[in-house]
Amino acid sequence: MNTPKQVEELYKELISSDQYKFPVTGKVQVTDAKGVYIIYNEKDSVLHVGRTYRGKKGINQRLCDHLTGTSSFRNKYLKPNKINLRENYKFRYIEIDDDARLRGLLENLAIGKLCPVHFGTGEK
Repeated sequence: MNTPKQVEELYKELISSDQYKFPVTGKVQVTDAKGVYIIYNEKDSVLHVGRTYRGKKGINQRLCDHLTGTSSFRNKYLKPNKINLRENYKFRYIEIDDDARLRGLLENLAIGKLCPVHFGTGEK
């Protein structure tokens, strides 16, 4: 399969994957694999599309970073807008553990198609 077709198929898989609520307490526990994820607000609008770059705990770690304040998305968008992901916010994800380029391409395609609410808001 050629790369554009592969990325489009992964996008379809991502947007139709199971949706999870952020836990009211504790850490996110879905997978330690690397991948791409989408964060939704309580009205199912897309807030953020992200991917894992590195890290031993993959998607679990990245989503926990957004919960605890160690991500730029948290510090530049969630915190100033007084958004707590533990209050009815959801996410979905897809595992792509062995191909960083494919993760980057999928993240960018998803950003372009879903137009996350916060995208471009960090500009000064």
